[in-house]
Amino acid sequence: MTKEKTNIELQKAGRKRPFKLPENYFDDFAVKMDKLITDNKKVTNTFRLRPWMYGTAASLIAIVFLGQIYKTNYKNEKLAMEVQDTYILSQVNESSIIDYYLTAENDK
Repeated sequence: MTKEKTNIELQKAGRKRPFKLPENYFDDFAVKMDKLITDNKKVTNTFRLRPWMYGTAASLIAIVFLGQIYKTNYKNEKLAMEVQDTYILSQVNESSIIDYYLTAENDK
C-alpha cells in the first residue's frame, strides 16, 4: 500500500527539478572558493599539549625516577653485603678457615 502511494506521489511530481542553479554558477566557482579559503585560513604552528599529556608525562617521569632509586638502593645493599662479608672474612685467621673446610668435607 505504501509503495503505491509513493509511486503515485512520484508520478504527480513528474520530472520537475526542485532546485535551480544561478546562471554561470560554476564559471567562477573555483576563484570564489580560493578567495574564501585564503580569507578564512588561520596559520597556527604552535603545538598545544592536552591536559592528559601532562599527566602521562608526569607518570612516565615518576616511573623512571622511582626505578632509578630502586636500582641504586639495590646496588648499595649488594655492595654493603659484599663489604660486610669481606670484613668478616678478614677477621678470621687462615688456619680457622682451612679447619672449617676440612671438617665440612669430612662430614659429607
